[in-house]
Amino acid sequence: MKYQWFPLFLFLLLFNTSSLSGQSFSGRILDQDTGNPLTNVEVNISDQAILTDVNGRFSITNDFPANIVLSINHEGYNQYNLEIENSDKEDLSLGIIFLKTSNAAASSEFDDNAILDERRLQMLSDDNEVSSLLSAAWDPFGSLADYNFSVTRFNPRGLAQNHSLIYLNNLPFNNLSNGSFFWSLWGGLNDMFRNRYAQHGLNTTDYS
Repeated sequence: MKYQWFPLFLFLLLFNTSSLSGQSFSGRILDQDTGNPLTNVEVNISDQAILTDVNGRFSITNDFPANIVLSINHEGYNQYNLEIENSDKEDLSLGIIFLKTSNAAASSEFDDNAILDERRLQMLSDDNEVSSLLSAAWDPFGSLADYNFSVTRFNPRGLAQNHSLIYLNNLPFNNLSNGSFFWSLWGGLNDMFRNRYAQHGLNTTDYS
């Protein structure tokens, strides 16, 4: 008589074990740009949180409700939310989930570099914020870094005057005896010297 209750007892035991095991959600999280797995990403499902492993994989087991929201958070990436209809109560593999780098994290890589695009340069021009060095870098009378022996005689880029050829209107103006050139003699031509073309090496210079 006692053996008649054994099948019923076994059925109830298996039913309770399966119900206690719960439902499983699994997946893998990768970086959208590089495709590399993301480690220690926080995955939240119905107030239950878990972190991804070194391969970017996660698995959560619980008795989840019929409608749940999967939320993924990781520093430097946009938050990822996914609504899941869980009416079947079956184990579900979400496959690969890609996280996109947030704009704040991407722009922080360039915080130490000065980037001037066309729009920014126009704004600086309108506000008169452009440094005078941008317009006077080629001015021989405004660039003090080139002077050696007072304003009457200096060596551009540290080169001796006999190694520098000065042309005005495509004509050489160096001293024929020693190759020197005195800028003070041509102070009235300051504006003309603002636009010049430098050629390094032994190649011929293109004149406009």
